[in-house]
Amino acid sequence: MPQITMSAPMSKFSSFNVHDDFVYKNVDGVAIKTAILVPKSLKPGKKAPVLVHMHGGGFMTGNRLFEPWFALWFMQWAESVGAVIVSPDHRLLPESSSEDMADDIVDFWSWVHTDLSAEVSRVTSGATQVDLENIAVGGESAGQYSFRAQLSITNHEIGGFLSVLSALTCPNAKIKAVVCQYGPLDYEVPWFTQPNHQRSIMGAPPAEPGKPEAVIQDYLTRYVDVEKIAVRTESRVEELWPLCVAYAHAGKLAEALGRSDKVMPMRLIEKAESLPPIWFVHGSGDTIVNPDCTMNFVNKVKKLLPQTPMHVSMEPGEHGFDGGVPLDEKWVQDGLSQTAAMSSKPGEQFEVRQTSTTEDYTPDPSKSLPLSPERQALVDDILALYSCQPTIRRVERYTADCVYDDQFVYANDRYKMAGQWFALPKFFKESKNERYEIIKNDRDLIQFKNEQSWTFKLIPKTATINAIVSLSLDPDTVDSDFIQVKYHKDQANDKDYSHNGFGFQFKKFQADNVVKLMSSDEVKYFEKDKHAAKEPVKKYGTGDETGQAPKQDF
Repeated sequence: MPQITMSAPMSKFSSFNVHDDFVYKNVDGVAIKTAILVPKSLKPGKKAPVLVHMHGGGFMTGNRLFEPWFALWFMQWAESVGAVIVSPDHRLLPESSSEDMADDIVDFWSWVHTDLSAEVSRVTSGATQVDLENIAVGGESAGQYSFRAQLSITNHEIGGFLSVLSALTCPNAKIKAVVCQYGPLDYEVPWFTQPNHQRSIMGAPPAEPGKPEAVIQDYLTRYVDVEKIAVRTESRVEELWPLCVAYAHAGKLAEALGRSDKVMPMRLIEKAESLPPIWFVHGSGDTIVNPDCTMNFVNKVKKLLPQTPMHVSMEPGEHGFDGGVPLDEKWVQDGLSQTAAMSSKPGEQFEVRQTSTTEDYTPDPSKSLPLSPERQALVDDILALYSCQPTIRRVERYTADCVYDDQFVYANDRYKMAGQWFALPKFFKESKNERYEIIKNDRDLIQFKNEQSWTFKLIPKTATINAIVSLSLDPDTVDSDFIQVKYHKDQANDKDYSHNGFGFQFKKFQADNVVKLMSSDEVKYFEKDKHAAKEPVKKYGTGDETGQAPKQDF
């Protein structure tokens, strides 16, 4: 995920066209709805990834478009990657059960895969298509709502809970990644099972003895212990907030949710075969959902499904601390970068293999294929890197799990890649791009002939090298404004690389160790990527056709 700086808009929805009132199911004559938010900046014809937003509200309040609960960075993230946001309602406690709520989530995901594409196409007059192979789900509705002029509430834990519940109960939903923010994943902790009237919740004063229980009983008498219970799927936050607080003070949330295996993440994980990558976000000072609720689940996943990619951001702050946090906040950038790396195939799987019929890679700019502005910007950044002009932004043209492969270097993550690009100015007085020719412009691959002259610092000599550069593009960003590279191969002769023998060992040794000698802040910025997903190096024995490198006529 590239680093993007954006200012907070007056409305978090101001950069989106908001389409509401899509019905994904009916219960007892009550329509349960979802909203769809389409970025205004989305260009026609590009497939848009889907970000599902599960709203919060303590399982008892809120709705699909309560704006303060959409975290600022989440909205900026969706806009930056051109993602369509889908935000559903569901039945609420205590009128409905947690099992009812879980059923709604299953039915919602069924609607996503049967109806969402047609609905998005309809409301955008065919200009937007969604990519149902590229779905992330998040439960982060963390904003602030002023209640009684004093109490600032950000009660959104349900969203984080339902995002994980989706992954556990809907394995066919094709969820690529989960963002779980301060969810009560383990709701059998004493925090939710034992009364504590003295606890201060989001700055609210302690409860008077017996009052929480009275508030709960009064509500149950009026709305639940009746002949005909109404189906409630949304409510005004200020009306039901006292009930949420009462359940917290009385230690009755676990009782309200029940202990069915159907809704308990800590039990569901015992039966799960796998989980998509999960990014957990929690405030260390959370007075609504104790951080143990997250960490207990994380530790159980580590024990039962140790292969599950996870990233935890435990940051100072209260419940909903990230409501006004922008996208360029470092911990957000780190989390998104790690989540993107965890949810995608590593760079090794994107290698292009080829043997040329000639060693003459002299470019002819007059024959160069045209590129879109987004693709031209990518090539311009790559050429600037070749020309000893590295910046953080340009190195971010590569995914965290990228591979760079040339006759001197094999770097298999972005940290090592950064070490190489930022080291070039230390060895070369000048590097100049003489000319280039785009020879292939496929959806997932850009290739160009490149002529680069290199002037050494220690000896007065300039070397000019012609090569074929192959940029295998990241499927998740190929349709975005900031396209990234999965595998960068630079071939200066007719044969491909075998990845065998002393020559390859030197290439890998060089990449593994140069970065250790680089102490600049720019290189350190990418140190987080050194643990990006990797696969064993593919060895081919030879660099010709017998080494899985088919002959190409360039």
